[in-house]
Amino acid sequence: MVFTRLRRRRSSYVVATLAAVAACSLAAIMYFGGGGRSAPTPASDISSYLRVCMIAKAGDPDATRIWAGVQQAAAATKKVNAQQIAVPTYAANSANDVLAYAGGLRQQHCAVTVAVGDFLHDSVQAGLSSASGSTYIYVSRAPVRSASVVDLQPEQATTERVASETKTMIKNLGKA
Repeated sequence: MVFTRLRRRRSSYVVATLAAVAACSLAAIMYFGGGGRSAPTPASDISSYLRVCMIAKAGDPDATRIWAGVQQAAAATKKVNAQQIAVPTYAANSANDVLAYAGGLRQQHCAVTVAVGDFLHDSVQAGLSSASGSTYIYVSRAPVRSASVVDLQPEQATTERVASETKTMIKNLGKA
């Protein structure tokens, strides 16, 4: 009879201990990541956002400040991705290589293209004639006169001016 009471007491301690462990486990799960979780946020919406792309020769001294203007415009405008393509120096000297890099911008569906450098003149003109749908800010000493191109001399292409022109183009596309 004494053993029966001890067994009952021991089994009630075991049950109470298991219940406490289960309650603590449930509380920890709820606190650290259980209920009330919202749907996961996608890592990137890059495919649905408007793209502003800059293409320049690698190491171009004007590219840094112009890129800062592109990034400033993208940050100030919702749902805009800024992308940069640096054309290697060896490729910048070959018209076919330059056209291949510029073609990559068309494949990425860049709505606004910021082209930096005289070596891109033919590519910008080819883009205008291809119905790519892109508008251009062209920073060069050799302008391309067109309604869908903002021509800037390198000394005119300050960070603020590039940001302003880019924001205006985005707004004109109805994406601001």
